[in-house]
Amino acid sequence: MMIDPSQDLTTVADGLEAVTVWSHDLGDSYAVPAALRRAVCAHDPLSTGGLHRAIDTVWHAPGDGELAGVNIKPGWFVFHGATIWRVLEASSETLAVRWRLVCRILEIDTSQTVTIQQAQFSQTVSGAPAAVWSDFAPDVIGRLVPESSAADHEKRSRRERVRARLYTLTPYLLDTNYRVFDGANYWNVTGYEQPERIDQLPLLRLERDAWPLA
Repeated sequence: MMIDPSQDLTTVADGLEAVTVWSHDLGDSYAVPAALRRAVCAHDPLSTGGLHRAIDTVWHAPGDGELAGVNIKPGWFVFHGATIWRVLEASSETLAVRWRLVCRILEIDTSQTVTIQQAQFSQTVSGAPAAVWSDFAPDVIGRLVPESSAADHEKRSRRERVRARLYTLTPYLLDTNYRVFDGANYWNVTGYEQPERIDQLPLLRLERDAWPLA
């Protein structure tokens, strides 16, 4: 049987799935209606005894359609439903008409969103500074992970401060003039961290007051 390599996926592969390839540096997305996913492999790349489990796969995507002329790079993302994969390796194969994307699933999905707000300061009649908050980045895909809580003394009252990490797809280099709204609570930004590996996500460090303690 003769196979046209330019049509190898759509003619010989079953179970093709629709995905979106997204470039975080360019801000562009590319719809791929027929991509082939190989078997998913779970392993422990850092030898943590199961504390860190990586889930990898290989996506094969036709190089035509919206991907025609696109140079996919490691660090880009593949959106499959609510699941997000990070591209670790990207190579053009089969006479440059098919992309082979080695991907790792991220512990974040498209159903988790927050709003980042920025403060603009003005003065009240008495001269005291007053913050007016406005949306800086709405609908940011992010995973909020509670970290710890600690009692703090402030003006003779004891308050419990809750800390958390917010993992995002793209880095936000924010200072204390920003806050995050998760749909229920407002969190003050206290810092940020850049990822050290390609399969890690940038994060914001957050803090909020929980409630006064007796």
